[in-house]
Amino acid sequence: MSIILTNQQNSLESLSNYSLENMHIKSFFLVLCFLLWQDIVSNQVSNSAATLENVNVNLTFEIPRDVQEEITVIKLDRGDGSRSQNVLFIYKSDFSTKVEATYTNRLTVTTSASERKVEIAISGVQSRDAGMYQCWNGTGITESLITNCSQKLIVVRKPMPRSIQPLTSALEGQTLKLSCNTSSRSLPADHGLSSYILWQDELNVTIGRPGDKKYVVNAEGQLEILNLEYSDMGRQVTCTSSDRAEGVATPPVSDPSPPYEIRIQGKPSAMNIILTPPLETKIIRIELESLDYTCTANCEPRCTVKWSFKRQGHLIFSPLQLSESHILNLKVTQKDRGTYRCNATNKHGEASREFNLEVYYLNTPVLIVNQTMEDRSIVVMEEDLISLTCLVDAFPAPHIRWNSPIAKELSTKKDYFPAASSGEVLHNIYSTTFSMSSIKVEDSGMYSCEVNNSVSSVKEHINISVLGPPSLANIPGLKLTPAYFRDFSHNVSLNVSFVIKSFPEPSVVAVTSTGNNSESSQNEDMASDVSITKVPKYKGKDYLTQFTFSVIRVIDINDKDRTFTLTFNNSKFSRDFRFILMDIGPPKAATNISTPDIQHDSVQLMWRPGPNWGLKQYFGVEFRCLDNTQCNSTWMTAIPNVPEQATNGPWTKVSITNLKPGTDYEFRILSINSRGSVTSEPFQRRTAEMAIITELPQKEETEELNYGIIAGIIAAAVAIIFITIVIYVAAHKTNCASRKKDGTRSTYVNVGGLALRDSRKGLSQGDTLQTNAHTSDLPKVNIEQLKSLYKLSNDSPEKDKATPESASTEIVVTTL
Repeated sequence: MSIILTNQQNSLESLSNYSLENMHIKSFFLVLCFLLWQDIVSNQVSNSAATLENVNVNLTFEIPRDVQEEITVIKLDRGDGSRSQNVLFIYKSDFSTKVEATYTNRLTVTTSASERKVEIAISGVQSRDAGMYQCWNGTGITESLITNCSQKLIVVRKPMPRSIQPLTSALEGQTLKLSCNTSSRSLPADHGLSSYILWQDELNVTIGRPGDKKYVVNAEGQLEILNLEYSDMGRQVTCTSSDRAEGVATPPVSDPSPPYEIRIQGKPSAMNIILTPPLETKIIRIELESLDYTCTANCEPRCTVKWSFKRQGHLIFSPLQLSESHILNLKVTQKDRGTYRCNATNKHGEASREFNLEVYYLNTPVLIVNQTMEDRSIVVMEEDLISLTCLVDAFPAPHIRWNSPIAKELSTKKDYFPAASSGEVLHNIYSTTFSMSSIKVEDSGMYSCEVNNSVSSVKEHINISVLGPPSLANIPGLKLTPAYFRDFSHNVSLNVSFVIKSFPEPSVVAVTSTGNNSESSQNEDMASDVSITKVPKYKGKDYLTQFTFSVIRVIDINDKDRTFTLTFNNSKFSRDFRFILMDIGPPKAATNISTPDIQHDSVQLMWRPGPNWGLKQYFGVEFRCLDNTQCNSTWMTAIPNVPEQATNGPWTKVSITNLKPGTDYEFRILSINSRGSVTSEPFQRRTAEMAIITELPQKEETEELNYGIIAGIIAAAVAIIFITIVIYVAAHKTNCASRKKDGTRSTYVNVGGLALRDSRKGLSQGDTLQTNAHTSDLPKVNIEQLKSLYKLSNDSPEKDKATPESASTEIVVTTL
């Protein structure tokens, strides 16, 4: 004790400034006890070792040489009031040791007799190992504590969850001080460790760092929130803590405290008042609708909330008599138009929020057809004049639109009638009119008048059914074509689907057919010869019906060029549709033949395959020399079989090389399938002239000779270009004359993919290039028979839209 008093001499001298006459004896002894305790704790902490649980730790003890007893014992005092526990026995005679049985497997002892040191290694430290390890001289009643031979083992543990306590009131413009209450679980209980406090906001962002102008952590670890504003209302903070110990780099951190929500006290403001549901400054309601709003105030201290009302045109607000003062619940009428206010009051003052109520209305539209009020549906005839008017009484001014059956807005004429009163009710009449001068079957469907203004929208519908005769619907893949081609060399079947446009729903009442060599027709039995199925309301449209026509009897060669007639009938109309069944033939000649590149020794050809009826097709490329003094004038095959699969897209490209320069050649394309072949009309091309460059003069020749040679080369090049142009113009005129030599003009028509030409000499197969094509084994078709089926058309489903620039894979052929 004398040692401790000596250590505190300086501290006691600080008390000499106080007069004992002004101090109570009790206070003096309290201060003295505190200083003594502080010294003891300081000495113990300075001889302490800190560690985490489940790690290994070493403790070192120095045994004095003047111990009197034969045995020195190291004991553990846990500081919890329990009896000290023996840990290690040290024998004076030989400085040997003996470990207490409970520590046998966890304690490793190292001794140094010369230095009188004992080192204890504890493995896997647990919380029960924490406490003050002390040296005792002897055992039993004669034992005495050895001074300066002790060491405290501190086990650092995760603190208990924290709680936040406000130390000041949360007033606007003031500082809110918060304390994070500590609750350490480190052992022993008198470990003397300091706590480190960490503060975070509701986003788990650390606050109170140095330089933070809003949040400051003071020396006691308390959080100070500076200059409170109402925008801070509702913000939340949490805190965590950890026990700081020398030698423990990452002490365990406590779980976050429950969030502390900032609630600022003071006079309420409009921002503190909450209206549910949220609203704007102006509310619109249809007459007799409910108006339900709840007013609450987020105030500190708590506010009293009441509703008041100022009628439109009045100056004073009057309290509303409500079952609950903060809940507004009304069935609105015109007399409820005005301003509603929610007042929030506490001891610091009051605030309010208000809104205006407008009572609007929108009545159900009235639909008028041709000046007559109609119900939900009407039936009209095709080509009739229709006028649809939508009449509505509404305020404020509505937007009115007529929608077609496909939801497309229709062009209309709009009118407004001046407001007129009927008793106490004010009417505002608006109208929109849509007219159709010649209605069609496809115009059938549900027409809707859609009305909306700033508060609501409403629709009225009218179904218009247009009666019309059967006709072919223009639906890709489902249209009856004038002719169908089949290969009569094999088993032939006929199964076609198409859509008919008509209302009411049509049916096929009869099927007849006429052979190629017969003027009389025969009835096709719809039970044994043909089969007809139908699906009404194709894609949901009342005026569209899908039919599938199949020939179930055997089709043979006698049915080639047979014309089928289908008679459609509904309750109002009847109409016939015809098509012809034709045989396929050889391919059509290659079309769009061109020569995109002509060199002095090669010519590149490009063409498009003609129609081929779906059969496999090959091409042959032939050419001959027109100058028999220069080369062979007989037709030669450049390549015998170019498969159609070798093309890329619609074009085929072939290059013929090793030709003679400046020579006229004739070319033709042969198209072949299993039903025959066709050859394009020959056409001429001349290879380019080869430029001849003489040997240039030697360097020692004169400069005048050099200029003369250059001028000669330029003159030769100009002459070659001029000759080439003259030859091309002459060849072009020859081709044009050849196309017009028979004095006729051909018209091409498309029938099921077959191109036919009508001329003065009769109908024959043609092509789409410059010349007539040579064909074989083509079916004979009478042009008048086709005219009776459908009007001739120059449109072709295989019309070329490609350009030579989109050419395909090139095939280069070298002549022998």
